[in-house]
Amino acid sequence: AETAAAEAPAEPASPPEPGTRAAAAARFGGYEDFPGRWVYDKGKVLDYYEELRAEPERLLQVFDSMDPVWVEDADGERRIEGYRVGVEGEAELFAAAGLQDGDVVKSVNDLAMTRRDRAERMIAAFIEGRGTMFVLEIERDGRTFKQVIDFE
Repeated sequence: AETAAAEAPAEPASPPEPGTRAAAAARFGGYEDFPGRWVYDKGKVLDYYEELRAEPERLLQVFDSMDPVWVEDADGERRIEGYRVGVEGEAELFAAAGLQDGDVVKSVNDLAMTRRDRAERMIAAFIEGRGTMFVLEIERDGRTFKQVIDFE
């Protein structure tokens, strides 16, 4: 009887709780391998990107969900210091990335997000296979922290 119990298959892991980052990440083959570092299936993310490209209004909602945060320098010059998240659509994508309404993305891979084309170049690098890990610097509720997003 002891050997039969030892050979019994392990119980399957329970699915992530709905509405959590883990549940959203599961759509992209994602999981947290240690605090602040999430790993995603690059193929699933690229498939999702192709879905968005096939429906341009959905892709536009992703970009419309990021509004520039303008500040004024001491000399009166206005500049962008990051992009504030205000989810217009594709909420599951933002949740999987760990972004919430009101978050400000300050930098990606230590490149300050001061122009929209910088984010577009990061996306292009990923699609072309040149970007496999992104470190996001995020400001939330007055504190700044980093999150790592890795692709396998």
